[in-house]
Amino acid sequence: MRQFFSRMFYGRNGLDHLGIFTWCVTGALFVATMISHSVVVYFLACAMLAWSVFRMLSTKRDRRYLENQRFDQFFYRIKYFFTDTKARAEERKIYVYYKCPNCRQKLRVPRGHGKIEIRCPRCGEKFVKRT
Repeated sequence: MRQFFSRMFYGRNGLDHLGIFTWCVTGALFVATMISHSVVVYFLACAMLAWSVFRMLSTKRDRRYLENQRFDQFFYRIKYFFTDTKARAEERKIYVYYKCPNCRQKLRVPRGHGKIEIRCPRCGEKFVKRT
Protein backbone atom coordinates (compact mmCIF):
# COMPACT_ATOMS: atom_id res chain seq x y z
CA MET A 1 0.00 0.00 0.00
CA ARG A 2 2.84 2.35 0.84
CA GLN A 3 4.47 1.75 -2.54
CA PHE A 4 1.17 2.45 -4.26
CA PHE A 5 0.96 5.90 -2.67
CA SER A 6 4.64 6.54 -3.31
CA ARG A 7 4.18 5.82 -7.02
CA MET A 8 0.94 7.80 -7.15
CA PHE A 9 2.45 10.95 -5.63
CA TYR A 10 5.77 10.76 -7.47
CA GLY A 11 6.23 13.90 -9.59
CA ARG A 12 3.21 15.66 -8.06
CA ASN A 13 3.23 19.19 -6.71
CA GLY A 14 2.30 18.35 -3.13
CA LEU A 15 1.56 20.87 -0.40
CA ASP A 16 3.13 24.34 -0.55
CA HIS A 17 2.32 27.69 1.10
CA LEU A 18 -0.59 28.40 -1.22
CA GLY A 19 -1.87 24.86 -0.67
CA ILE A 20 -1.78 25.28 3.10
CA PHE A 21 -3.59 28.61 2.79
CA THR A 22 -6.31 27.12 0.58
CA TRP A 23 -6.81 24.20 2.99
CA CYS A 24 -7.22 26.67 5.88
CA VAL A 25 -9.70 28.79 3.89
CA THR A 26 -11.58 25.64 2.89
CA GLY A 27 -11.85 24.56 6.52
CA ALA A 28 -13.06 28.00 7.55
CA LEU A 29 -15.67 27.95 4.79
CA PHE A 30 -16.94 24.53 5.88
CA VAL A 31 -17.24 25.81 9.47
CA ALA A 32 -19.10 28.87 8.15
CA THR A 33 -21.39 26.50 6.24
CA MET A 34 -22.20 24.59 9.43
CA ILE A 35 -23.03 27.84 11.21
CA SER A 36 -24.96 29.63 8.45
CA HIS A 37 -26.41 26.67 6.51
CA SER A 38 -25.79 28.64 3.32
CA VAL A 39 -25.72 26.70 0.06
CA VAL A 40 -23.59 29.36 -1.63
CA VAL A 41 -20.88 29.12 1.03
CA TYR A 42 -21.03 25.31 0.82
CA PHE A 43 -20.47 25.32 -2.96
CA LEU A 44 -17.68 27.86 -2.56
CA ALA A 45 -16.03 25.59 0.01
CA CYS A 46 -16.39 22.57 -2.30
CA ALA A 47 -14.90 24.53 -5.21
CA MET A 48 -11.99 25.65 -3.03
CA LEU A 49 -11.42 22.06 -1.89
CA ALA A 50 -11.45 20.80 -5.49
CA TRP A 51 -9.00 23.49 -6.56
CA SER A 52 -6.59 22.77 -3.70
CA VAL A 53 -6.68 19.01 -4.38
CA PHE A 54 -6.12 19.72 -8.09
CA ARG A 55 -3.08 21.86 -7.24
CA MET A 56 -1.71 19.25 -4.86
CA LEU A 57 -2.03 16.39 -7.40
CA SER A 58 -0.91 18.41 -10.42
CA THR A 59 2.10 17.19 -12.39
CA LYS A 60 2.76 20.65 -13.87
CA ARG A 61 5.12 21.66 -11.10
CA ASP A 62 6.51 24.71 -12.91
CA ARG A 63 3.07 26.35 -13.16
CA ARG A 64 2.22 25.51 -9.55
CA TYR A 65 5.61 26.88 -8.50
CA LEU A 66 4.89 30.20 -10.22
CA GLU A 67 1.44 30.37 -8.56
CA ASN A 68 3.05 29.75 -5.19
CA GLN A 69 5.71 32.42 -5.84
CA ARG A 70 3.05 35.02 -6.68
CA PHE A 71 1.17 34.09 -3.50
CA ASP A 72 4.36 34.35 -1.42
CA GLN A 73 5.14 37.78 -2.87
CA PHE A 74 1.61 39.02 -2.16
CA PHE A 75 1.63 37.58 1.37
CA TYR A 76 5.08 39.07 2.03
CA ARG A 77 3.83 42.55 1.10
CA ILE A 78 0.99 42.26 3.59
CA LYS A 79 3.28 40.86 6.29
CA TYR A 80 5.91 43.56 5.66
CA PHE A 81 3.30 46.32 5.88
CA PHE A 82 2.25 45.23 9.36
CA THR A 83 5.75 44.49 10.68
CA ASP A 84 7.08 47.80 9.28
CA THR A 85 4.18 49.71 10.84
CA LYS A 86 4.79 48.04 14.20
CA ALA A 87 8.53 48.77 14.09
CA ARG A 88 7.91 52.41 13.22
CA ALA A 89 5.44 52.82 16.07
CA GLU A 90 8.00 51.43 18.53
CA GLU A 91 10.82 53.62 17.20
CA ARG A 92 8.79 56.82 16.91
CA LYS A 93 10.01 58.08 20.30
CA ILE A 94 13.65 57.78 19.26
CA TYR A 95 13.68 58.51 15.51
CA VAL A 96 12.01 60.73 12.91
CA TYR A 97 11.31 59.40 9.42
CA TYR A 98 11.67 61.49 6.26
CA LYS A 99 11.59 60.76 2.55
CA CYS A 100 14.33 61.99 0.26
CA PRO A 101 12.85 64.68 -2.03
CA ASN A 102 14.86 63.34 -4.96
CA CYS A 103 14.55 59.52 -4.89
CA ARG A 104 11.78 59.00 -2.25
CA GLN A 105 14.05 56.75 -0.12
CA LYS A 106 12.86 56.42 3.51
CA LEU A 107 15.41 57.92 5.89
CA ARG A 108 15.57 57.56 9.66
CA VAL A 109 17.27 60.30 11.72
CA PRO A 110 17.61 60.65 15.50
CA ARG A 111 15.08 62.85 17.24
CA GLY A 112 15.98 66.00 19.22
CA HIS A 113 18.98 67.42 17.35
CA GLY A 114 17.28 70.58 16.04
CA LYS A 115 17.83 71.53 12.39
CA ILE A 116 20.23 69.16 10.68
CA GLU A 117 21.40 68.56 7.15
CA ILE A 118 20.44 65.08 5.99
CA ARG A 119 22.28 63.34 3.15
CA CYS A 120 20.51 60.53 1.32
CA PRO A 121 22.76 57.45 1.13
CA ARG A 122 21.15 56.31 -2.13
CA CYS A 123 21.36 59.41 -4.33
CA GLY A 124 23.54 61.82 -2.29
CA GLU A 125 20.87 64.56 -2.15
CA LYS A 126 21.29 66.93 0.82
CA PHE A 127 18.34 68.64 2.51
CA VAL A 128 17.68 70.37 5.84
CA LYS A 129 14.99 69.17 8.23
CA ARG A 130 14.05 69.76 11.85
CA THR A 131 14.29 66.75 14.17
